[in-house]
Amino acid sequence: LAQAGVVPAFCHFATVMPLTPNVLWAQRPDSVFLTVEITNVENLKVDLKDKSLSFSATSDGKDFAFEMEFFKAINVEESKQSTKRLVEFFLKKTEEETWDKLTPTKCPFVKCDWSKWADSDDEDEKPGFDSDGMDGMGGMGGMGGMGGMGGMPG
Repeated sequence: LAQAGVVPAFCHFATVMPLTPNVLWAQRPDSVFLTVEITNVENLKVDLKDKSLSFSATSDGKDFAFEMEFFKAINVEESKQSTKRLVEFFLKKTEEETWDKLTPTKCPFVKCDWSKWADSDDEDEKPGFDSDGMDGMGGMGGMGGMGGMGGMPG
């Protein structure tokens, strides 16, 4: 038994689990738009694949992370991201269609972005997503930090 005030070598303080940020989503027949609701992003790591997204970053000294599987495939080469204020993703769908949902299973941190949402009957009234100024994601799958993107240090 350990003496009072002495911590045995095998006893370690638990590391803090990263927080999960809110993620807002909206879609058009050809694309999905995601907004990760954190600002002042540092140490951004994104792994975008055709059926999944892995995200981690630091904001104001707190670690954030999430992983999600997409309902259907996206085209990584034609997808883009921006870190101007919030972290935003423009994900190009491989097939033009309206998805029933973003992920195959419920993700409690994912919410509908009503400011960007367009129902099928008002898609003509709402413009497509503005992806100008967003950096391309092509060839980024599996890579670590996003050095030089969106003004963020690598």
